[in-house]
Amino acid sequence: MWRSAINWVFPNNDKIPLIEYCLYIPIKLHLSPIVLTLKFGLMHNFALQLRKTLTTTVLQSFMVLLFSALVFSCKKGDPGPTGPAGTAGTAGSAGPAGSNGTNGTNGANGATGPQGPAGTANVIYSNWFTASPWIKDTVFDVYRFNYTKPTADITQKILDSGTVITFGKLAGYNTLIWPTGQVSQMPIVLSYRFSPGGITYTDTWSALATVGNLKIRFVNDQNYYGSIATSHQFRYVIIPGGKKSTVVSVGRGVRTAQGRIIDVATYNATVQDVANNYSRMSYAEICDKLGILP
Repeated sequence: MWRSAINWVFPNNDKIPLIEYCLYIPIKLHLSPIVLTLKFGLMHNFALQLRKTLTTTVLQSFMVLLFSALVFSCKKGDPGPTGPAGTAGTAGSAGPAGSNGTNGTNGANGATGPQGPAGTANVIYSNWFTASPWIKDTVFDVYRFNYTKPTADITQKILDSGTVITFGKLAGYNTLIWPTGQVSQMPIVLSYRFSPGGITYTDTWSALATVGNLKIRFVNDQNYYGSIATSHQFRYVIIPGGKKSTVVSVGRGVRTAQGRIIDVATYNATVQDVANNYSRMSYAEICDKLGILP
């Protein structure tokens, strides 16, 4: 019976002669003191063999578990988060220009716009100018002194339908006859005597407009003067006109010489009034109505 048990635990029983020997000694020696020693040897070898066997078994089991863990731990993981976008690439070169398209058809004409506001009558006036040189001639034994002022402002149209007003600022007279700086519309007629009860002298200053020219003329009825001073000044005003002269052409929103601003309709009416009644108006009044600086 003992041998059968040992063969089951230790199949390779040829390597345990001590065990086999120890099993038979108690039978032969009964309970002698050596039995305890033999039993102890048997038990000791049996424990070593059993520990070796168990150690191998446990090691094998551990290897199996470790291999299984490695196999299952190496399975494919879940997908990671999406990475950041890469930087934009450089722009490609411009493509070739396309061919020109066909011209479209002309659109329909728009509706006629409303009537614009009435324009202003253009008033043309010159700078002050002096007469030099004077040209002397004689008609019926009367001396005449003439100066011709060339100007493109006086046209045939102006002569046919407009008005040319000429003003004189005379110099050199006694202030009792003609105050310094006084301006008057021509013709200007001055009568005076050099002594009480003496001869009466009459000076006549007149202006004659022709196409492209304005002639200034002086006549003394007694032929008293042999020459004329060049310090006298003159200027002209043309109503209406179509062009700007050397100084100004009055426009819309006119500011008068006194600083008043008049609208278009009023100004046009004023211009017509001056054209019709200028001979009865003073120089200052005409300048104020027409917005002319004196």
